[in-house]
Amino acid sequence: MQANNGNARQEWTYKLLDNVRNVPLVVFQGAEDELVPVSGVVVQMNRVRDLGYRYRFYLFPAAEHYTHPVLDEFEEGARYLFAHRRAADPRRVTYIRDLPFEQAVGDGPDLRPGHGAGLSFPLDHAYWMSELTPRPQLTQARFDGTSLAIADAPQLVVPDAGGPAAPGQFLPYVMTGQQWVDNPTAATPARANGFTVTLTGAAAVRLDLARMGIAVSAPVNGDVTTDGPLELRLAGSWPSTPSVTVDRAPVSATLAGGVLAIPIAAGHHTVVVQ
Repeated sequence: MQANNGNARQEWTYKLLDNVRNVPLVVFQGAEDELVPVSGVVVQMNRVRDLGYRYRFYLFPAAEHYTHPVLDEFEEGARYLFAHRRAADPRRVTYIRDLPFEQAVGDGPDLRPGHGAGLSFPLDHAYWMSELTPRPQLTQARFDGTSLAIADAPQLVVPDAGGPAAPGQFLPYVMTGQQWVDNPTAATPARANGFTVTLTGAAAVRLDLARMGIAVSAPVNGDVTTDGPLELRLAGSWPSTPSVTVDRAPVSATLAGGVLAIPIAAGHHTVVVQ
């Protein structure tokens, strides 16, 4: 539905749920909510479940849209969120950049008479990935990458459930969700000085090798899959332009301001910097 002079189709967040891979979610929803129908929220949570992400969905049968703000009951959700710690640089990053969404959220009304909001929300980066740029005439670019230099214990995705009551929550609820637990049968992958990335719709992307735990003093090995021409930008502390090969063939790369720019053709490639 259109609301607040917005564009409902452009502001649809379902298409961006992949981006919350490393962000546990809590949703409090009243079954009698007259402004945010429960059916749409269930669709969103089902998508988060199918992605294998962590979440808790609290459904309150006796609540409507303003029940929780009036009663100020959020303790159960706060306990869950505070049980987690943010990973400043996770092993794997998934990110979708959607230009219609950016345009919609950036075209809000002025907050002061005669002035703009004075705010800027660049949406081209996440963690150690930045400068994700869609190709011309495309409205979306997708990035999925893993730093092989960051160790991360293998996880199992298992269901989560609870209710109907908890301290600080005086309305009955049903909680369903998903959690990650350490997999005791799987060994932690060995670290490697490299990365794997897959991109669609992207003209350029930048990776911060230091934040990825990758050392430029040793050969850097990259596995790159892209559906179109790509400028791969690697930020590192090289004293001079290193040699670069793509599929064992030398390529001309440029180093400027600590960023190595490597041209990559469409397809699946092995990149080595040394």
